[in-house]
Amino acid sequence: MKLFGFEFSNTSKKQESSKKENQKVPFEQKGGKFPVITEADKEWVEENFNWLMGACGLPKEGSKNILFSKEFFPESFSSESLEIPNLIADFSDLLNLEVAIIDFELQKDITDIYGMPYAHDDMGSSQIEITENGYILHIPNEIVKRPNQLLFSVLKGFIKIRLLESHLSYDTGHEDYDDLFIHLVGIYFGFGVIFLQNLIGGGYSTDGIWETKWSYTSIMPKEVMTYSLALYCGLIEEENFEWKENLHPSIKLQFEKAMEFLAKYPSSLFNPTELKAMRLIEKSYQEYEKNKFEFSISISKESLTLTNDSITQIDIYNNIGYFQLRNGNLQESISSFEKALEIEPTFGVASDNLAYVYVKLGQLEKAKHYLEEAIATENNELAYHYRNVALYYAAKGKNEEAEEYFDMAFREAELPVDLLEFDYALFLFNQNKEEEAMNYLKLAIEKNEPEAINKMKDLNNLS
Repeated sequence: MKLFGFEFSNTSKKQESSKKENQKVPFEQKGGKFPVITEADKEWVEENFNWLMGACGLPKEGSKNILFSKEFFPESFSSESLEIPNLIADFSDLLNLEVAIIDFELQKDITDIYGMPYAHDDMGSSQIEITENGYILHIPNEIVKRPNQLLFSVLKGFIKIRLLESHLSYDTGHEDYDDLFIHLVGIYFGFGVIFLQNLIGGGYSTDGIWETKWSYTSIMPKEVMTYSLALYCGLIEEENFEWKENLHPSIKLQFEKAMEFLAKYPSSLFNPTELKAMRLIEKSYQEYEKNKFEFSISISKESLTLTNDSITQIDIYNNIGYFQLRNGNLQESISSFEKALEIEPTFGVASDNLAYVYVKLGQLEKAKHYLEEAIATENNELAYHYRNVALYYAAKGKNEEAEEYFDMAFREAELPVDLLEFDYALFLFNQNKEEEAMNYLKLAIEKNEPEAINKMKDLNNLS
């Protein structure tokens, strides 16, 4: 019964919509050519921005582009040289990550051997290692003495960590496409100016005996990067572009062309009513987090009147049903989930939600039908599904099977699953396992679930 069930459903589209570098047909509008971006690249950028809007939410109103300055990187600017621990602290703050879960190690390789000639086309990218306690950034030792490369490398590593923490995949199976997507996500997260400033790079050093030269050109062409940044600026309605003066003149000119292009041919992503609908969806979820279910329903219904996008409508109907379910209006929720399925019959999340409702109503054949529908779609949330199957078996009096599926739900849950501990507590109470049941009920109360809080009040009144 996950909210915003379609937020991850376009992952395959994102992965398949890799940049078509060989298609160099200029984008055309109404018979006129504007050499800003190819049509294929424009489509790729906008499809992925649309996916990010659904997966990560709209950029906050009043957002602005992040610059490498004391305002955004106070720890990094607190010392004379760029220190990795300070960068980690700043990026953790900017991307809302716990600094304690991120460590780093410097990696030495052939590039550290004195006098060893080498060439590479990567800008010393940091690799991510997932550990039990968090993540380790493996940073090439050779870039530590090059502040721009170090900043850029750590930034890309942090974008990957932010996606991993949000349970969003960036692995397409193709390294170049992965890097392109990381660039695009970085722009969407507000780091576009830093990316543009590192679009190209190079340097030279010598110790009097050995010369070292290095150069770098971003895998993302400047046309794609500047258009993406212009699109982001439009979404946050930025008006002050003083940072343009810090860009290379050719890149600054390309960005200005992209802005002129969007002013003349606005992207469909800028549709004001659709943007308002998405912001209302976000607000409804924020109110839901506060257990204000009635208010969440009201806001969701308002957002439904604004959008003509079918995928957004599916999400809204599912959310309304879910808010109604949590508010105790099970019969009303059925209609909302069914409306979501009318638009998209293979929307597994809504099918799972209906299964949950029908189990609670004691209509087990209907519950079984929707459980089968949900798992067949392969786009539902398994932890929620396993919990629902467990409840179905519990209602059938098959406690061993129910216990097995509850265990599977707990093991599958990467994020907290609504009502899992609460429903398991009820299951244990029904088997007279009061002490264990109370432990799980207390866990549900810690999650601030009103169902659990009310159950505890009832138990206290009986004692």
